[in-house]
Amino acid sequence: MSVISAFLVCGCLLSLIDGTDGINARPQCRDSKPPFTSTGKRTLCAEYVSLGCCTDDAASRMLDRYEDIVDKLPSAVRNKCAPFARQVLCQACSPYASNLYSRDEAHAGVDFPGLCPAYCRRLVEQCKPLVRLLAAGNDGLLAALESDGAFCEAVSINDMDFCYPDLLRNEVLEERVNASSENCVCLQPFASGLKNPLMLRSPADDTGRVFVLEQQGTALIFDVNGTRLTKPFFDFTARIEPPKGPASELGFLGIAFHPTFRDNGRFFVVYNNQTDDGYTLRVSEMRVSAKDTNRADHSFERVILDVPQPFADHNGGEILFGTDGYLYVFLGDGGGEGDPYNNAQNKSVLLGKVLRIDVDSGSPYGIPPDNPFVNDDTARPEIYAYGVRNMWRADVDEGDPLTGKGRGRIFCGEAGESLYEEVNILKKGGNYGWSGKEGYECFKEKHCHDIEQEVLPIYVYNHTMGKAIVGGHMYRGCRNPNMMGRFIFADFMGPLFSLTEDPSSGEWAGEPVSMCKKEVCAAAGMTVEYKFVLSVGEDGDGEMYLLTTEIPRSDIPLGKIYKLVDPFRRSNPSMCHPTPVETTTQHDNKINGGEVTMPTLLLSTLCSLLTLAMQHC
Repeated sequence: MSVISAFLVCGCLLSLIDGTDGINARPQCRDSKPPFTSTGKRTLCAEYVSLGCCTDDAASRMLDRYEDIVDKLPSAVRNKCAPFARQVLCQACSPYASNLYSRDEAHAGVDFPGLCPAYCRRLVEQCKPLVRLLAAGNDGLLAALESDGAFCEAVSINDMDFCYPDLLRNEVLEERVNASSENCVCLQPFASGLKNPLMLRSPADDTGRVFVLEQQGTALIFDVNGTRLTKPFFDFTARIEPPKGPASELGFLGIAFHPTFRDNGRFFVVYNNQTDDGYTLRVSEMRVSAKDTNRADHSFERVILDVPQPFADHNGGEILFGTDGYLYVFLGDGGGEGDPYNNAQNKSVLLGKVLRIDVDSGSPYGIPPDNPFVNDDTARPEIYAYGVRNMWRADVDEGDPLTGKGRGRIFCGEAGESLYEEVNILKKGGNYGWSGKEGYECFKEKHCHDIEQEVLPIYVYNHTMGKAIVGGHMYRGCRNPNMMGRFIFADFMGPLFSLTEDPSSGEWAGEPVSMCKKEVCAAAGMTVEYKFVLSVGEDGDGEMYLLTTEIPRSDIPLGKIYKLVDPFRRSNPSMCHPTPVETTTQHDNKINGGEVTMPTLLLSTLCSLLTLAMQHC
């Protein structure tokens, strides 16, 4: 089954979150994001270090305020009221801070945690001077303090299940805190109105930009918030014949930025087209405009490689730089059913291979001296691995942030033919078995038992679970700690999967990634609904994105991009600063001539276009 042509219906993913008070009982900070684990020790609000909503800087400022307030208390009540001061102030750090400060429109200006009535009355009766200090600057609260009972009414909240201190004894809330480690995700809208977005990639130049490749021949730039620049980075639609009809595998397929792109402006693209002799896949070097770092120099193209394709499918199209500085090019077997020319096992041809070339030497490229077949007269020296059917997307592991373990591994999603989809780790000289094997099973009996240097997949799933793997990434980002060290990948039909490695045996275990309850995601402005997945992207901070479409046609703007977010747990935000954005052109929130709302770029015509397109597929 090809990556883009797997056009069947897939079942829904299971949720790991039950429905008990799922939305209202969700741990949430005042910024509408999940709580996190702090990094330091505290003398104040220590109970909210393991899971809370205060960064160390915020906690330090809170300690200063606490000490200032206690110093101003009359000595007669200082010892009695200081504990109250700590308790009230620390509710800003509670994992339920959002609920503690949630009030209706009539009380919207009250910046004070919601207090349970009995506790509030005791606070006012015993420590009125403290309450004045805590409410300083809020004239409404200070006035209410002088009216019997009015203050406690003013600091009440919408849902009294969350009032302090009763929430500490709420069993449902305690269960929700414990459940905050559950592995479910929401999808945060990032961009829409795209024409088959096939790749999202960062140039790793500390600008925060991501580049999105559309199949028809454009590369678009978005900033970290999903704002799209007005002009595309490049537009080659005039150079290639546009892919026609649903599920075409032709067009612009990949982009890779040179490791020193920030300094030299070099990048590489993969595209194919129909020629007089059939189909050709081309790898070319491009460069950035000297006048605008957000525009390519359209006058320059250095062809690196042209590979004839016997058919229009199985083009591969992944291209990336390894940690060794060499360029890896992933070529499909040339198409057709079952690799009819046995290209994948024939080392004298490039089809069905992973190539490794040196684009910094030679003409048009050099051969790395340690490539596995440089001394084999029967093999092309560019070949790094073979026996490949159609490795659509791959990922270079950045390694564990603390130990560096795993750095440099290349994970490959290998789209299967009729029964199985694979995840592989690239190995020098490795034979991935096609077309003798598909997954772990024989595909062609005559080739199945004589596969030399065979490398088995680390994970295989059958077509009851999905139809075509579209790749994934080893999560090494900062914002979603529950995802750390997991290889997360997607199938074209929608399912997400997660692989984790047993450090002692090196074996991998897989499981579905569950989508959170629809209501939980919607409460945070996110969703769980999407259609077909074209690939999985990664930004410069290691955060992951799903590139989707309502219909896999490159001429209809039904593509959407979503960011994967864990709504129950995040990392300390002081440790996860978004990268800065450096642009030399103006951001513009007008796409296709119409005003849109960033960052989602929603199109009002999606439903009508979907209905029309479905009639022609």
